[in-house]
Amino acid sequence: MSAAPSLSLRRVVRRAQVRVAMVATLVVATLLAGASALLLRLAEQHSLDLVARSMAYSVDAAVMFRDATAAQELLDEMARSENLLDAQLLLPDGRPLAQHRRAAPDTLADRLAASLPGLRAVQPVQENDQVIGTLLLQSDAGWLLKSAGWALLGVLAGAAATAVGIARASHELQRLVGTPLLALSTRTQTIRAQRRFDLRVPLDGATEIQALGQDVNALLAQVQQQQNDLRQRHAALQSAHDQLADQSRRDALTGVANRAWFEQQLAAAIDRAQAHQERLAVLFIDVDDFKRVNDRYGHEAGDRVLTALASRLRSSVREHDLVGRLGGDEFVVLIDPLRQPEDAQALVRQLSRTVAAPLEPDLAEGLPTRQLPELSIGAAIFPDDGDSVDALLREADRQMYRRKSTPRSRP
Repeated sequence: MSAAPSLSLRRVVRRAQVRVAMVATLVVATLLAGASALLLRLAEQHSLDLVARSMAYSVDAAVMFRDATAAQELLDEMARSENLLDAQLLLPDGRPLAQHRRAAPDTLADRLAASLPGLRAVQPVQENDQVIGTLLLQSDAGWLLKSAGWALLGVLAGAAATAVGIARASHELQRLVGTPLLALSTRTQTIRAQRRFDLRVPLDGATEIQALGQDVNALLAQVQQQQNDLRQRHAALQSAHDQLADQSRRDALTGVANRAWFEQQLAAAIDRAQAHQERLAVLFIDVDDFKRVNDRYGHEAGDRVLTALASRLRSSVREHDLVGRLGGDEFVVLIDPLRQPEDAQALVRQLSRTVAAPLEPDLAEGLPTRQLPELSIGAAIFPDDGDSVDALLREADRQMYRRKSTPRSRP
């Protein structure tokens, strides 16, 4: 689509000024023509005021008794006799008691007279010096047509010619200035409301408006680039923040929850269980004879054992249960919720059996043996064995040592 011919805003404004001058000339001519009818208008207004007073005296009784039918009949009769365009009889509270509107005119002259602004008269209706209503009268402009005659026709002809010029100028001004500015404003509002800095404003209209649109588009391009840069930086910062947050909650070696995060989650679980009157369990796990693994095979092998053990523990509990490492070879498991107290001991036996099973070849790679060391597991149940983080960990630790000191065979 080809762009519209460019015109400077100065030329557009100059054309508008010329046409406004023409309008002003016609207005002056109209005022001069109207001045000749001023005396006649004053006389007509005086006559209308006299009619209003006469009608006010005639309808006072009907207004006093709120007789709408009588008031309407009187108003219709007097309005027709005086050839009034409109007559209204209002009560003090503004409600109409009666109203007369002249029927649609038959002749062209009458219709023209009715379409022009006529004269108005406002007359209070009084009874014993008290206002009981208001009479509003309006006449048509027939007197003006009769008195102004040819002068008015000349003014109308000039006004018609001026109106054509104004319409053409207004259309051109709208095409070159108004429409482009409106399109620019609409697009910028859309961009601001939707934050769509990838959109661009249209380039149309006068030369200066096109230049303005180009500047706006250049600014939008810069804002879009900055927005993209900010999004990328925010995404990188968010990713780094998430990684740091996750690292701060995880044990660096095994990837399970560290002590601080586990205790924080345990405290929240206790509050939740207390509010819903539910149970939860804490398992305290210690690797039997782990020191021998480190001493015999080295700390690197011991780390691989702990990592494999953590993986086994995670796969042996529910997805929403939490496995944590307190340090060294001590692990903890949060079972939330716990349906029955007996489920805790069943889980202890299940974990022992799971750890006792030989590791798969891919998990056992780098380990001195496919068999993991035995575990000593103690369980504490909320609220039976404690109602705080320290109390539950302490009781689970005590139960773990009690189990460690009890001779047993691998499950």
